[in-house]
Amino acid sequence: MAPCDANASVTTMLLTQKAQRDQERAKTGKRNLCLTLAAVTAPMRKMSPRDPEENAAPCCRFNLERRPRPARRPQRFPELRVMHPAPNRPPVCLRTARLSSDLLAYLQTALPARRPEDLRVFGFERQGAPCSSAPQHVCYEGHFHVMAPPGPVTSLHPRGGVDVRKPAAPLQMRAFFAAFRQKNSSWSQKLLAALPSKDPCTELFCCIIEAGRHFADMAVQVRYGDAIDRPHIRWHCDGPSSLLRLALQAHGTRALHLKDSQASGEPPHHVGWQEPGDVCLSAPLAFQYGVQYPATDWQHPTVAVECRALLTKAEHQLLLMHYTALEKLLHTVSKALSQAHLQLPSLAEVQAAARHLSHEEAGGGACAKA
Repeated sequence: MAPCDANASVTTMLLTQKAQRDQERAKTGKRNLCLTLAAVTAPMRKMSPRDPEENAAPCCRFNLERRPRPARRPQRFPELRVMHPAPNRPPVCLRTARLSSDLLAYLQTALPARRPEDLRVFGFERQGAPCSSAPQHVCYEGHFHVMAPPGPVTSLHPRGGVDVRKPAAPLQMRAFFAAFRQKNSSWSQKLLAALPSKDPCTELFCCIIEAGRHFADMAVQVRYGDAIDRPHIRWHCDGPSSLLRLALQAHGTRALHLKDSQASGEPPHHVGWQEPGDVCLSAPLAFQYGVQYPATDWQHPTVAVECRALLTKAEHQLLLMHYTALEKLLHTVSKALSQAHLQLPSLAEVQAAARHLSHEEAGGGACAKA
């Protein structure tokens, strides 16, 4: 074979081998590309059109499902809330404060056992269902007085409209309200000095404060069962005994809803959630309000304590008969609340008041426990 023919054969063989290697590399690259595309598009093919987040890749689910959400804190009332019940009526003040944790625990020991049968033994009455949307909402209500004498006192039943004999509240509760009246005696005296000209309403109100009967008619509400949501709360105003009312949240939570007029330039509906230890001083005789309750069981009820002026039926009717004088009196009370500083007693002050009451009652027998 000639040399030129041998060189041509070698060149042809090398070119053929190179072409084969190129074909193999092309096939391998195409196969790898297909595998890569399959790996990428597999989660997309498995993704459900109805719930794309359920079968998404982990990196996608992290952003959609594990993103932390800020906690929503319940709305609370400020220390002073000024409301305008109606454009042609004077403003009304609402003041809030909070008990110390040790004083709250001390007062909680005075409350009765939460079982329904125990509540009935201590004189609590079961109220009817507040609305058709909450047929399983249960409310027990007990009525007591927090005056110094440990025996029963005659006063108006707020729901029955008749005078009844109310037993004394537990010593802890009576000591708390005695210490509260003493702690806030300065603005009470200023209120007496600022009262309008003497009329039947003013004279009666002066007698109530001087006798220590303001914040002396105590009602305890124990609620559990179905929730009463915002659309189903019962809007109402209190009677003349709520010319001054102190409300204490003892257990559970509830939301107080208030109606305001458009004349104030603020939203006409205010909401404030109350937690154990919250105290609210106001005059709900002058404005509409309602209460919202969450669903709970009888082992974890919502318990609220409310104290009003201790009135008889005759005194209650007297205030209603002199409505114009009552309006003037309400204006003076609201102005005094706006200028006053709500002071709560400490545990030591309440315990000192309890010892003083116990010493005075030593010869009169033990107080009735509610």
